[in-house]
Amino acid sequence: MKKLYIMLITILIIISIIFLVTLVKNSTNPRLDGKEAPSPKIALNGKRIEHKYESFCWNQDCSQMKHTPPSLPATAVKGDDMIEITWDTFKEKPNRVILHNITTGETITYHLTDSDIELDVPKQANPFQYEVIFQWYKGASNDLRGESFLSFKVKAS
Repeated sequence: MKKLYIMLITILIIISIIFLVTLVKNSTNPRLDGKEAPSPKIALNGKRIEHKYESFCWNQDCSQMKHTPPSLPATAVKGDDMIEITWDTFKEKPNRVILHNITTGETITYHLTDSDIELDVPKQANPFQYEVIFQWYKGASNDLRGESFLSFKVKAS
């Protein structure tokens, strides 16, 4: 009887240890849904615009990774055109979206409740390259666990 009691306590201790290790692992390495970041939509007055989308980092520590913006051809735009970027179909919404004008260095950060950005095109004739950075954070320490980049370039005609 004593052996059975010791064996039951040993099994309970092992199960408790496995449970605690799993709990700690999941809280320090949280997972995002899917195998890569979902793709947003981008349109110029409702029509497709030349762009590049890259699921840069997904379900890993993204904080030390560096991204280089791609070289893109400029899409011709008129002064009253509107660019709309939407991510309303994302199952897992990003925690932060950053609109970065690479040409001027201007950055706007959105801590999101919305699921789209409307951007007035620049009226100057030189090309402007933009990058929309989607970021997902997980866990108690707010680790960056997913990051993707939508890049496009416009030039007023």
